[in-house]
Amino acid sequence: MSQRSSTVTSQWPIWLTWTTTASSCALATQSHSLGSQAHWWTTVLLKVAIFAASIMKSWVFILLAGLTLLERSNTVNIPGGGPENECSKPPDEGESCSGRLSSKMWYFNATTNTCSTFRYLGCGGNANRFPANEPCMEICNPPTWYYEAEEQRL
Repeated sequence: MSQRSSTVTSQWPIWLTWTTTASSCALATQSHSLGSQAHWWTTVLLKVAIFAASIMKSWVFILLAGLTLLERSNTVNIPGGGPENECSKPPDEGESCSGRLSSKMWYFNATTNTCSTFRYLGCGGNANRFPANEPCMEICNPPTWYYEAEEQRL
């Protein structure tokens, strides 16, 4: 599998975006002290739009993918190039923060290719942390058609 873009722009901790210069998908996660507030439905919408754009070479679908990211943007550098590295990390409970309660989060277990729960203390930790099973599986274990479409473009 090819390495993804290490610099992406989005307000959300989980996103998928089209990079026109490389004509490829960029998939990434972001780690921060607020925890992962994943908009997993957005990644699904973007995957569908990007997959359609790759087949139809249509700017309409690329525009649709871009419009879902039109909120306040931040540029984020992802060490190691993407979620493959983040999803293989063990769960990290982080550290306690003043005023924040611990919460149940999900992490991807790369050995079993499943997501499991762990207790997150509220700050720090790594990016292998999701609010629910669905975004965890969507980001760390995407459907095979996603990889097949990417390999065909190479």
